[in-house]
Amino acid sequence: EELLDHIDEIGEYATVEDVEGILRSHPDKLSPEILERTFRENCAPNAAFEKTLFHYLIHRLSAVGSQVAVNYCLELLLEHPEETAEVMKYLGSLPLAGSVYDQVVAYMKTNDAIYDYQLYEIVRWFVGRSYYPAELVRLCRTWAFDRNRSRWLRTYCLIVLGEGGNEADLEMIESQYASATTELERAEIVSALRRMVD
Repeated sequence: EELLDHIDEIGEYATVEDVEGILRSHPDKLSPEILERTFRENCAPNAAFEKTLFHYLIHRLSAVGSQVAVNYCLELLLEHPEETAEVMKYLGSLPLAGSVYDQVVAYMKTNDAIYDYQLYEIVRWFVGRSYYPAELVRLCRTWAFDRNRSRWLRTYCLIVLGEGGNEADLEMIESQYASATTELERAEIVSALRRMVD
């Protein structure tokens, strides 16, 4: 209702889709103060997690460039790993301090980060930002060649090593070519080595 007060085009019988459409087409009409207050009131550390409300607010906060949810989202990586895609999308929409990257990598190093799919989502996020902190590269060295890890995680770890690693990493990737069992694996290895050509 408070958002509607700021938008003249919407009548009193607007649907949720109408509101969403107007908010998308008029991002300047979003009120950061209302969104941030709503976030603080409903996403407090001890409050019950409401997935639908979280998704709505995180998208709106992202649209206005608000960083109010950064710490909450970092905590969600542990408490709700199923929300990793939403968390990383939000974090990726903001200019972040180096400490945020450090906290994400610190989480990845813990025994709490047990899901390969979650790790894959995070590593893929770093690849999308072309940012490879030394600790991330070190983790990817461990995971890239571990056959007990999921295929998708290993693939993105190879990309990190290929783009952010050192000469020894490139040589290690190259040595894997002979033992690759599928054409897809060979293609991934060649792709990860493209920096060697440069």
